[in-house]
Amino acid sequence: MISFTKFGEIIESVLRTKVLEDNEKLMINIDEKEFFIKKDYYLELTNKLNSRSTDNETLLYDSHYYEVLTRGENYFSPRLNFNETIRKEDSSNGIVYEYNACSDEYMIFILNKIYEAGLEKELIRMRRPIRRLIENFSSDQLLDCVRFIFPRFETMRVSTVNNMTKSRLEKLSNSFLFQMGFNFNYAVIELKFLDEFLRSNRLSRVRRLSLNEMEAPKREYTPDLIYHYQMALSAEGPMLQFLSYYHIMEYFFEKIYNEEIVKVVEKEITSPQFSSKREKDINKLIKLISKKIKARGESYTFNEQEALNLTLFKYVNIDDLKEKLDEYDNKLVPYYRENIVKFSGGDKVDLINSTNDKAFSNLSKRIYKTRNSIVHSKDGEKSKFTPFTDDKFLINEIALMRFIAESIIIENSQQI
Repeated sequence: MISFTKFGEIIESVLRTKVLEDNEKLMINIDEKEFFIKKDYYLELTNKLNSRSTDNETLLYDSHYYEVLTRGENYFSPRLNFNETIRKEDSSNGIVYEYNACSDEYMIFILNKIYEAGLEKELIRMRRPIRRLIENFSSDQLLDCVRFIFPRFETMRVSTVNNMTKSRLEKLSNSFLFQMGFNFNYAVIELKFLDEFLRSNRLSRVRRLSLNEMEAPKREYTPDLIYHYQMALSAEGPMLQFLSYYHIMEYFFEKIYNEEIVKVVEKEITSPQFSSKREKDINKLIKLISKKIKARGESYTFNEQEALNLTLFKYVNIDDLKEKLDEYDNKLVPYYRENIVKFSGGDKVDLINSTNDKAFSNLSKRIYKTRNSIVHSKDGEKSKFTPFTDDKFLINEIALMRFIAESIIIENSQQI
């Protein structure tokens, strides 16, 4: 675990204030108010951390303890004061459940994880103004200070008397979160990866933040597309975000697919080899159209994946998409090239070395398979999306979906 001095460097980085160290403590001063952590206490906390395990970026556990980062999924949360904890004890089974501000040892653990990942800037954008700390804040503990400035460090904790496996502890944690949702109408989910926690702040690096810099709109946009876009932005969970962005693409499927059928038919009937007086030519034309559309009851259906491919080809520029993804997170383009979507089997997409036809073909397969996995999540299906469990994989697709949706909206706008 990180040294006392190194932890001071991390605090200095995320709080952007000078950290002083002596033989006994680390301390900071804010408007002449001192906050500190004693070295002995810090070593006590790091000893706890050294005795525990982690198998992802936000989970801390041993055979008697489980603590994981969480996020509330709607606007109505239980009314808790600063540092207040929901604590429920199951005395008959020797289990204690706690939810709200993270433990002191977890604070050290998660700050170190964020620092190692180079995500301090994303974290800094989540902080409260430090000056608010001075008013009516009685604690002089440095970790309480950090907790107040970054109030979203909320965790779910389970402590047990008996030895338990990680899987069992995870089930207990989720059982308590269900209990909260059932009684408070408040959904809290476990966050297994830092991207799930910090992703909302990544886009602020590449978009304007100042109201003074934003100009009046110069283009008119299709209202229905804007509604889906706003739904995606307001959604906390990646599943609803993905589907909302997909609806923007889906909006043009029928129109673009019909245009494609017209082109195919026009090409066929204007061919010098075609004769309307030859039965085999007419049959060939019928088969050609039948491949494109299929009867279903009194209506007709078309190939949605092909329609998606045509939509992407018409409205999205691959080079522009790659540039936006790189600006947002330079790990995403290599990720799409090297990884399928784990839960859906969505295809790998090479946005650098592929031809446009190949890139759009694989991109449409990746998106469409993932969409189907979300919409048709039936028990027994191989490509089944499990909410929250598969969020860590779906979250990597959201930036891709957003930039595609934005391109479609803009390409279908008109100058005011």
